[in-house]
Amino acid sequence: MASDAPSDSAAGTVAAEKEEEIEIDAPGFFRLYKNGRFVRLIGTERMSASLDPSTGVDSKDVLVDPSSGVSVRLYLPPVSPTRKLPVLVYFHGGAFCLESAASPIYHRHLNTLASRTPLLVVSVDYRLAPEHPLPTAYEDSWTALRWVFSSPFPDQWIADYGDLTRVFLAGDSAGANIAHHLALRGRKETEAGIAIKGVLLIHPYFWGTDPIGSESADPTFRSHINKIWQLTCPDTTGPDDPRLNPFTDEAKSLKELGCDRLLVTIAEKDLMRNRGRAYYDKVKESGWTGEAELHEMPDAEHVFHLFHPDTEKADEQIRLFVDFFNKE
Repeated sequence: MASDAPSDSAAGTVAAEKEEEIEIDAPGFFRLYKNGRFVRLIGTERMSASLDPSTGVDSKDVLVDPSSGVSVRLYLPPVSPTRKLPVLVYFHGGAFCLESAASPIYHRHLNTLASRTPLLVVSVDYRLAPEHPLPTAYEDSWTALRWVFSSPFPDQWIADYGDLTRVFLAGDSAGANIAHHLALRGRKETEAGIAIKGVLLIHPYFWGTDPIGSESADPTFRSHINKIWQLTCPDTTGPDDPRLNPFTDEAKSLKELGCDRLLVTIAEKDLMRNRGRAYYDKVKESGWTGEAELHEMPDAEHVFHLFHPDTEKADEQIRLFVDFFNKE
């Protein structure tokens, strides 16, 4: 007797196809399948730490916390043995789920920045979502920052060349989000002996339910961004989670930023441009007593200086960073 019920083989095929249905597709970046499989399409290549022949900057990887595996990559430019350098603690971007401290784009960028400033760079290799959802990236980064200030000196390069009275935090995109939160946390946790001179936020990754300015109001687009945030932070309350939206009532006051100076950089064609500008405005309005600057690069996209490092705009961006770190 004939039956409309699918055969076992047909049912298996349907099940297999469902397992490969896409939940989130970020073309060129990553793909999340409905069965939970996460595939990175960018940011998996790693460069070894080494002496860079073009800049003379040396680099090495140091394990910070054996229990978690958190490590940092240190960058030391060629300097006099008696010269003390500003210390930059850097957090890479990638929506909390892509890239690493060893990614070629960051390795090249930080070699250049260390050489041209010059400064001693500590690039944090925090663990990534979704395998390690937030707040892991925040906690790993805090562990690395505390390591920099730990006593006795955690590494000979920091002991010999680092000036811990001139420590800066910086990051791009999600890394800028991390730098913001650590600056707030550093102000509250003074018992850790942490003193931050300045913070550089490059195209910061902030978001929220309601569009700001010319930000897209398209519900499909906003839902896509919200899904990415949900992927990296499963316990989130939504796009107005204070970890993502620093302007909500639940967020810590920007008046509590634990630094003396702040530079926020934005790009004209960046989808999150208005968030960065609003952040600068809110800091100025908060009663924070430090010195804040905002710089917008015209006709430029999100983290353009990383993907197009040899352009005139990227060089201008680097000069801006150098001036910020060297300003007395």
